[in-house]
Amino acid sequence: MNKKIMTRITMATFVTVAISLNVSCTKTDNPVVVVEERNPEVLEINDSGCQEQTLSMTPQYPTIVLTKEGDVISCELRNYSENCGVNYFDIHSEYLKGKGYPDSLYIDVMPVIRADMDCVCPYSIYFTIRNVKTDNFYLQCWWYEGMVSFKEVNQLTLECISETVKIDGSSYRLLKPGTQALLIRMEDKKGEVQVPSTISYEGQDYNITMLEYNTFYGLDEMTKIVLPKSIRKINQSTFKLTNLFSFHCSSLENIEVEDGSPLLNSIDGVLFSKDKKVLYGYPVGNKRSSYTVPEGVEKIGIEAFAYSQHLTSIHIPESVTVIDKYAFEECKSLESIYIHGKLERKFENKEMFGAMNSTPTIYVPESEVEYIKTLYKGTVLPLE
Repeated sequence: MNKKIMTRITMATFVTVAISLNVSCTKTDNPVVVVEERNPEVLEINDSGCQEQTLSMTPQYPTIVLTKEGDVISCELRNYSENCGVNYFDIHSEYLKGKGYPDSLYIDVMPVIRADMDCVCPYSIYFTIRNVKTDNFYLQCWWYEGMVSFKEVNQLTLECISETVKIDGSSYRLLKPGTQALLIRMEDKKGEVQVPSTISYEGQDYNITMLEYNTFYGLDEMTKIVLPKSIRKINQSTFKLTNLFSFHCSSLENIEVEDGSPLLNSIDGVLFSKDKKVLYGYPVGNKRSSYTVPEGVEKIGIEAFAYSQHLTSIHIPESVTVIDKYAFEECKSLESIYIHGKLERKFENKEMFGAMNSTPTIYVPESEVEYIKTLYKGTVLPLE
């Protein structure tokens, strides 16, 4: 099966457990004692394991069952479809006190993939969130968004209903009863392209919070793209993100991200993670012949430089310890790669030169020469 299609890697927004507290003080002669509330924490994570293997790659949106007793919410996530190679699930939550608006509870489900496989499984996932004090809050996760209330019941079953529609030439999957939308395929556009942050369908506004792996497939005449700050997720597997613009956006010279994005960032037209520690995508049509990865970047993502047409040299700083698979695939003008640091002996690094010709010379610290020679068939030389 085509590697491009099967690289199902999601980018779920990683959130740390945090809480914003409203502290009001009244003037008094006595000292004010502030009692700090405990942050919500996710505990007791379990899953059913693969329930039934299928070759279908169509996203299935799960049902979530919430049961609240006191300040503890027990969660059961049913029919969560993910790659068969899932090792376990990691869950993170964030609870924010509202100021003039409802409190908000965010939940991120992060499948840890042992190895991508050519199949999909439905899973049931169980976890508890402790220290949630209120009975009314706004729930936001990638499959559901909306107000929930435990005032009259202690258990809620929230089903996500989706509908695929076409608006102005682009295809979307609308998540109901939430107000989120997945941009499946962008209409064929030329020149500078702005991805919208919202769309309207039958009188209802939807926030575009997700992108599909093939969203921009075939936009060969697009020269610049601006991604909205509303994007919260790439519809692939967790912890990794394949370059969304490799090999099929041949004229793309510049990738930009709106200010305020919680997930993505852009430096000199190159796509990075929010914290600028992961380089996700280099625009394949950029005219630069040489590119230096900024200091502080720790990881080069999957297919990050794949199909770059004009690059002849790439300089990678000491801070980078991981270069993921197919990072330099089909870079036909590439003559040299300078890797200045020591790479971790991790699974991701084993295929960094995958689908790459052996013409370029790789320059690495002398201590790394023998290791890189086990991964690359071409010339490997020590840095001067």
